[in-house]
Amino acid sequence: MAERGRFARRVFLQDPRGDAQHLRVTWHPEASQFVFSAWRHDVCVAAVRVDAHDAPQLIALLANGLGDAVPAPPAAPGSDEPHRRGWRGWLSRRLAAPEPPSADVVGLPDRPPTRDRANRLP
Repeated sequence: MAERGRFARRVFLQDPRGDAQHLRVTWHPEASQFVFSAWRHDVCVAAVRVDAHDAPQLIALLANGLGDAVPAPPAAPGSDEPHRRGWRGWLSRRLAAPEPPSADVVGLPDRPPTRDRANRLP
């Protein structure tokens, strides 16, 4: 549950195990820090400050975890290879795809433009 306002400066996350425990994360702009605090009922039992410049590492961990939590899409019919994610998966699918048909390459004649054709407007 997040607070309302310009943007949420605090979020409460319930512990899935219950026991009236939750995590509160608060943004403190004056210190450029996030405070992660563990709560049991209405009592803070632990807190950790995280500087804003360390947040990208945390965001990357959360994003990678979310990527792992999402089930992979089903494999294409007739495909025995499991679906791979990320750029390696994209590359393997791209390389396995048949080449689109292309037109024949036709060479141009080897003659320089004449004075008439060079001065002519399209």
